[in-house]
Amino acid sequence: MEQPGLAKLIQHETGREYIRHVQEDHRCVITVSITQSTDGPTDVTEEALLSPTLQSRLRTVCQVELSLGRKVVVVRGDITKMRVDAIVNPANSNLDHGGGLAKAIVEAGGEVIQEDSDRIIKKNGSLLDGQAVSTGPGHLQCKRIIHAVGPKWDITNGGDFSGQSEQKKLLLADAVLQSLQEAQKCNCTSVAIPAISSGIFGFPIDVCTDVIVETVRIYNSEHQDETLFDVFLVDISDSVCNMFKGALEKYCGQSNVYIPV
Repeated sequence: MEQPGLAKLIQHETGREYIRHVQEDHRCVITVSITQSTDGPTDVTEEALLSPTLQSRLRTVCQVELSLGRKVVVVRGDITKMRVDAIVNPANSNLDHGGGLAKAIVEAGGEVIQEDSDRIIKKNGSLLDGQAVSTGPGHLQCKRIIHAVGPKWDITNGGDFSGQSEQKKLLLADAVLQSLQEAQKCNCTSVAIPAISSGIFGFPIDVCTDVIVETVRIYNSEHQDETLFDVFLVDISDSVCNMFKGALEKYCGQSNVYIPV
């Protein structure tokens, strides 16, 4: 495929994010080969684009300290590298982790994660939007993986916040809430949450991050006697992390958001 600027886009984090979501939606593997006119490597595989060395590094973008010393921290990097008690996986209703972040989590943690998920579906049937369940972590460093099913944004409403779209926001809040409840049930003190329902699920990233941050804030204020202390909002994209940062400033107050130097 030859299109002006395509190679540059694919090598940018935005292009890599798009490839990841297309794979998840269509259950396929995309291999990218870029031919350059200059000297140097001519073939760049998708694996190389999606897993550069810098993505293995975790960087704190900002954080907010809530009551009782609890923290909400925005982190740019690979969620599978987080040293937390629980990682939230943005799953589909059948817990079929065949693409996107779900696939990356299984690849990092081992096929046992998919096997555990299959057993849950075989026993209980498909999950509904807004539900969350947990499995073991496989080879990951966390204690549990929480599989949260976020809803798809209804684009037929043209982004309207009323009616059906408002209901979708409530379902996303349910997915976040159930994830936090599942973490608490498993005696976790920390949890890492990605931008559930963003990307191919169609949620505008500002709506997605707003819902996640506000749900976390409300949960903290209503459950101050629980053991869940630290929530990490994690994404590989600078733009998504900046949206999480903006949501923290919006719901927790700009003066309360600490940005490390």
